[in-house]
Amino acid sequence: MAAPTLKRAESTSHVSLRNILLATDFSHSSDAALAHAASIARRYDAKMFVAHVIRPDVYQLVPPEVTTITLEQTRRYAEQQMAGLLISGKLRDIPHQVLLGTGELWPVISEMLGQHEIDLIVVGTHGRTGVRKLLLGSAAEEIFRLASCPVLTVGPKVAVPEGAALAPDPLSRRRFLYATDFTAHSERAAAYAVSLAQENQAHLTLLHVVQETSDVSPHNRARMVEFFTKRLRELLPDEAEMWCGTCRRPRRTKWSARRTAPCSPSADNSISRKS
Repeated sequence: MAAPTLKRAESTSHVSLRNILLATDFSHSSDAALAHAASIARRYDAKMFVAHVIRPDVYQLVPPEVTTITLEQTRRYAEQQMAGLLISGKLRDIPHQVLLGTGELWPVISEMLGQHEIDLIVVGTHGRTGVRKLLLGSAAEEIFRLASCPVLTVGPKVAVPEGAALAPDPLSRRRFLYATDFTAHSERAAAYAVSLAQENQAHLTLLHVVQETSDVSPHNRARMVEFFTKRLRELLPDEAEMWCGTCRRPRRTKWSARRTAPCSPSADNSISRKS
């Protein structure tokens, strides 16, 4: 059976990010997500929407007579945090708007996405595992699974410089890794990887990991690497090596088809494009 053919990233690989929504809970992880969202907004001349959802369901175990007071205190806290963000200078030179909603997380976020025509969501993750994740849930994961637009998640180990209104650009690392399993979701993410590398004059590495078995001969192993390397190249638009002038070109592009034993990789930053 012939291998499925993947479409190349859109030839107009300068993806449009006009409206970016930062979903925040005012935690350290959200601060890191804010730095990334602001950097992308500046790169793409986008408008930022800073959103927080007050969730009554979190207080289900609170006595009814206390719930109203607790929600009022929570709203005042959220308003104070938003005000502090606005005067901090972290959104300087970026068109922005504050969104405060009340209700279950996803229905409120979903309404915001449609109302403001959001092109990208940025959200911080806490890295909870085991019982803590079971009990507390994962807001980032819920958004990631249900959103129909791209979602950039920023992990809890991402450093956030303290004390500066305008922190160093988190995208200035100049190196991007695009990992793919050649599914449709991964295919759609390729255009965003190319665009980010292009906008930041960055090195772009395309990676596919092959779980090999012990009975693969050296000859077949080499053919397998060659096959997947070719498929990685096919993910790039035809003109990827010809960008110049007003079009910014990635400084370098690498293709890497690697073999490994089965594992469960993890990363602090990831971007996914879902249908």
